[in-house]
Order: sequence, then structure tokens, then C-alpha cells
Amino acid sequence: MNGRNEATLKMVGDNVQVLTTPHSLMEKVGLGADPTDFGLPDLLEDGIDREEQDARLLNVVQNHLFIYKDGRKLPIIVIPPMLEFLSDLFFEREQQAILWKPLTQP
Repeated sequence: MNGRNEATLKMVGDNVQVLTTPHSLMEKVGLGADPTDFGLPDLLEDGIDREEQDARLLNVVQNHLFIYKDGRKLPIIVIPPMLEFLSDLFFEREQQAILWKPLTQP
């Protein structure tokens, strides 16, 4: 097999694996790929209620996503209004939403 089609993984940072070829995902997990194969919760599982959907989305954002800034790995912190906004859009509870910052008095 030539080097362009080999299924290889490269580490980026401490814990992010990058698939290096278009075919490597199919070669690794096949057609039956499931988010849990990658350590992620299944956000679109049938039959879970709103609270469980919100908890799973919160888990993904706070435990699997981060921001690199100035060489540091910073966690993403989600407060309840942010979670409600993200969940409503992600799970299509709303077709559109406006995120705003409340006006505070000086």
C-alpha cells in the first residue's frame, strides 16, 4: 500500500489524535463507527430526555474541547445560560437563537 493511503494517526498536543488520510477512519472503525468508539458520549441517542441531552453536551464541551492560547491548554467553562443556548441549537429545539449579554448598570 502506498504511503498516501496508509491509516496512521499522529498526536497533536497531549491527547488529540488526527487521522492523516481520508480513508483512515473507515479502515479504523468501518461503517459501524459510533461516537463512543472515540470516547465521546452519543449525543444523538434516541429516547434520552432533555436533561440527559444537556448533561452529555456539557460533558463533551467541558471534558473534550479546549482552547490553546499562548502555549497553554485552557478549559472551556459553560454556565447554565450558555448550555441552554448551545443545547437548543444543537438539538434543534429552536431554529434560530440570539446570544446576548445582559445590560449591566455601571
